[in-house]
Amino acid sequence: CNCLVGLLNNLKHEDLARAGQMMVFTVSSIVLTLLLSALAATLLRLPRSRWGVFVPMAGLSNVLFVGLPLCTQLFGEVCVPYVMVYYLSNTIFTQSLAVVLIERAGSQPGKGGSLAHRMLDMLRKPPIVGMAVSIVLLVLGFASQISGSVTPLALIYCGYIVYEVGLKNLRFLQGMPTMLVIRLIISPLICAAFCMLGGVSGLAMRVFIVESALPVVSQITVMAGAYGADEEY
Repeated sequence: CNCLVGLLNNLKHEDLARAGQMMVFTVSSIVLTLLLSALAATLLRLPRSRWGVFVPMAGLSNVLFVGLPLCTQLFGEVCVPYVMVYYLSNTIFTQSLAVVLIERAGSQPGKGGSLAHRMLDMLRKPPIVGMAVSIVLLVLGFASQISGSVTPLALIYCGYIVYEVGLKNLRFLQGMPTMLVIRLIISPLICAAFCMLGGVSGLAMRVFIVESALPVVSQITVMAGAYGADEEY
């Protein structure tokens, strides 16, 4: 709901023309970050159950659940179209490469099946179902009220995770410091470099840099648990 309301209120025709061009540079920066993450995982000699988890953790951002409320608080609703550009770039790899890597790192057999079966399975995923429901709510006039709950819900969720894990239980396992450096420092530097090379500046560049320096995608934990990879890692 928050994405749809933000897009309708802030997206202009000329933004659509620039979106494809900007995605070239956001996708390129994510690809380079993932390649660097794979190299780091190899050099660290991580076991198979952690290798496939480390790469998407270091290479992909929590763009929507954490990134959207964070950017709207920093820049206002006008940033939503740029958040969606980065979200599309990031989600391409979250729903494809990350699944493959974690499936190979796990002990559980993959679902397999035909291409049609995989496409049907993707259509059942919560983000896709959520978008369909949001369109209905938008038509009924309830989307704007629900979209206002994003920031408080995100903050409650983050607080719950900190409480559930417990600060005293946080340990720097093998590769964790490297992952944090890639995720929080190198990734935004790579993104900034591609933005400058592509002539992306202003609000778009600031949003992309913030989105590239966010925590790990929460779906990685769910995927690791589903495929028998190292979920606790």
